Amino acid sequence: MPGTGGRHTIFFDGRFWVGVFERWDDTRVETCRVVFGAEPSDQELWLYLRENWHRLRFTPVVGVREERPARRNPQRERREIARELAHHPVGTRSQEALKRQRDQVKTDTRRCSRDARRAEQQERFELKQDKRKQKRRGH
Repeated sequence: MPGTGGRHTIFFDGRFWVGVFERWDDTRVETCRVVFGAEPSDQELWLYLRENWHRLRFTPVVGVREERPARRNPQRERREIARELAHHPVGTRSQEALKRQRDQVKTDTRRCSRDARRAEQQERFELKQDKRKQKRRGH
């Protein structure tokens, strides 16, 4: 495909709406991935591109862009995409960071609740011991 161009693809990866932006010319291809929270409308998307295009961080140049093969059966393409997504879930570094953060919070919460439970048990034990001593002394 000679010349220059670009395109964008918006898809839902199971948790967030993601935009993949591509730009190319005769000798190279560059891509950028942007995570949107909610589904962006066309108007919001164009406004985002207009205001942030110069800030997008594209990948290093990939090399010569190859010609696209002839169009395949769309139903077969959908099946293949579904198979790939089933085996290789889409994940980003930000999602991995969020997962690590959730795991850290979970372990911290478990540790705090375990310590609190042990402190409460110790307090009850000491109360029970004090009661036994008082009873033994005849009070």
